[in-house]
Amino acid sequence: MSPKEQPALSTEPFLRSINICYDAESPERISHFRPTSKCVTLLRALLDDGGDKAFLVTAPYGTGKSLTTAYLLHLIENRDESRQALSDIETRLAEVSPELAGLASSRRKNRRHRGIAIALQGAHEHVPGAIKAAALEAMRRLRLGRQGRPLPRIEGHRPHAAPSFF
Repeated sequence: MSPKEQPALSTEPFLRSINICYDAESPERISHFRPTSKCVTLLRALLDDGGDKAFLVTAPYGTGKSLTTAYLLHLIENRDESRQALSDIETRLAEVSPELAGLASSRRKNRRHRGIAIALQGAHEHVPGAIKAAALEAMRRLRLGRQGRPLPRIEGHRPHAAPSFF
């Protein structure tokens, strides 16, 4: 093929699928997020202070379930490294939900509004142990070394051990 016949290379970045656990430390992995009305519904439900907190979210592959929750993880943790990506997303979120964009902006701007997002993805044979490992990972990500010291001593292999994490 001559140079004239070769297809032009795209300048668009390649968008891989998101893995909430693997991409929790990488705000650049969510920076392309374009909120939709459906993801706004999910975000509102997850952010709601009242009611049930158990959800089953089903949708076809590629519809943004993991990307939406990865965005929420970054918003909840509100780490310095995530602020630019969160700001960029707020602009796009305002087109779909000005109210939610305002809430996100307020949270990002207040450095004291930080939380811990425990990221689990996929099936786990031992849920208490998976919760414990995810909590330790979140605390490491947030540099909460002193606060996380008691967690390794908590038993995580018995089903009734999970409530002792919280």
